[in-house]
Amino acid sequence: MRMMGNRRSPLRYLALAALLTGVALPAGGEPADDEPTGGAAEEPPGHPEDPFRPFNKAMFTFNDWLDTNAVEPAARGWDFVMPHPVQRGISNFYDNLLFPIRFANDLMQGEIDPAVVILSRFTVNTTVGLAGFFDVATAIDLPSHQANFGQTLGKWGLPPGPYLVLPFMGPSDVRDTVGLVVDGYLGVATFFVDVPILIGSTAIDAVNRRALALQQVESLRSASLDLYAAARDAYFQQREELVKGSAKAQEERNRDLYFPDEGGTFDEEVGP
Repeated sequence: MRMMGNRRSPLRYLALAALLTGVALPAGGEPADDEPTGGAAEEPPGHPEDPFRPFNKAMFTFNDWLDTNAVEPAARGWDFVMPHPVQRGISNFYDNLLFPIRFANDLMQGEIDPAVVILSRFTVNTTVGLAGFFDVATAIDLPSHQANFGQTLGKWGLPPGPYLVLPFMGPSDVRDTVGLVVDGYLGVATFFVDVPILIGSTAIDAVNRRALALQQVESLRSASLDLYAAARDAYFQQREELVKGSAKAQEERNRDLYFPDEGGTFDEEVGP
């Protein structure tokens, strides 16, 4: 195998499964079972976290069109011919390849125990799990977790910045967009796979992940009054929980709800 340190990863250009489905497929790849899917009312252009709303809406519309006309039909065809256990195995294989990104970012965050877990997962799944197709590690209490450079920057204290919808990539923000670039160079495929093979491999991964999320995205679309706002709000909630932990993030949301003077916007009296 040969090193290819100067080659840019096409992963960032062809992550089609993240299109409109950035809500269904948050950073890390797997559909989030507890992602909120309720409707969101149309909001004015002056939303504080969304100053680039006209651009974001245009990109969202483009991603939605591409998903509806290309990615989703391909995913439905894939789902028809490919048994679900095989889809899950392919998903496990690509998830296993995220090891260097997760391991490096765990170390940069000072999370030694999670880094040991992710190293152990990679070792077990690559060997006993046959190159990662079988998630043996989870069965022996080595759970997966997300770790990326956008999350690392957040734990270092860098605020997320304005919301951005990236073409092909879906929901993001300034901090996580920087993180995508860094993580692109940390990916194992960047160093050991030729670009044409990597492009085809990434397309398979994207279609496979979209096939696994078919029902979830369909439910999200039918339940959301404003899919754009729902995608944005779910993205910020999911990223906040990754940086702060779900318990702390929920505590801060509750504080903002009941104590608007400390940063919330709720202006009704609550309680007796």
